[in-house]
Amino acid sequence: MIRFATEADTPAVRALWDTCFPDDSGFNPYFFAHRYDPTQTLLLLEGESLLAMVQMLPYDMRLAERDVTATYIYGACTAPEARRRGLMAQLLCASFAWDKAHGRAASILIPQEAWLFDFYAKYGYEPCFYVAESVFTQTCVDETLSVRVCGERDIIAVQALYEQQMRGISPYVRRSAAQWQEQFALFAALGGVLYGAFNADDLRAYAFVWNDAQSPWAQEVVSRHDDDACVLLNGICRRLKCDALRLVAPGCDRALGVAKFYDATVPSTGYMNLMWN
Repeated sequence: MIRFATEADTPAVRALWDTCFPDDSGFNPYFFAHRYDPTQTLLLLEGESLLAMVQMLPYDMRLAERDVTATYIYGACTAPEARRRGLMAQLLCASFAWDKAHGRAASILIPQEAWLFDFYAKYGYEPCFYVAESVFTQTCVDETLSVRVCGERDIIAVQALYEQQMRGISPYVRRSAAQWQEQFALFAALGGVLYGAFNADDLRAYAFVWNDAQSPWAQEVVSRHDDDACVLLNGICRRLKCDALRLVAPGCDRALGVAKFYDATVPSTGYMNLMWN
């Protein structure tokens, strides 16, 4: 049987999640306390046993000159004893049918391992969302901007800069004010920090940063100009007392995500990130 979850299914959903995604960072309890929604969780059961599931999270997406709604497939997993039986294929096909019936334009996801790109290709997903990856090494530059930790009061400015810099990229995943707040809260709860570079009150660059002791990294770097990003990243390095940062930014180096568009239109570029990944 394939159906959406109810509150009564939460213990079984959480048990399967913890089996498939073991975690000691605190993310799992945070997700279930703040984001999990049974009405967005598609289950496959045999009798009373939960064997597979996917999260079907709705996101707005800018596609060329129009806004559409896409389903973000997240937390796709199958119980170890039930794998290699085609259960995930059944769930994905059921999600596609639901999407089409409810006016969703696409199904999108971020494969967690490279081999999964080929797995999802069998169901019509194609690479669509790209990032640029690099390593920034601290340099000696004039700090022409004020670099500081961003707070909730800065979320509107961060959202505006993101939207401004995404112009010309298609498709890209939009984030509502609530989703930006959700992302900020996640980083704050799990030890990440949102940094911004400001000219007075004008936000010029931001970065969501994980201070990993082995290799600090910025999961999303967005700036008006390269010089703004350089000032921001130098400021972050000084605050973290590190010489280098791994960077992920909008770009075209590597496919991060895939999409299945129901009208068969698959753009060759695009951007999404910070999708609970």
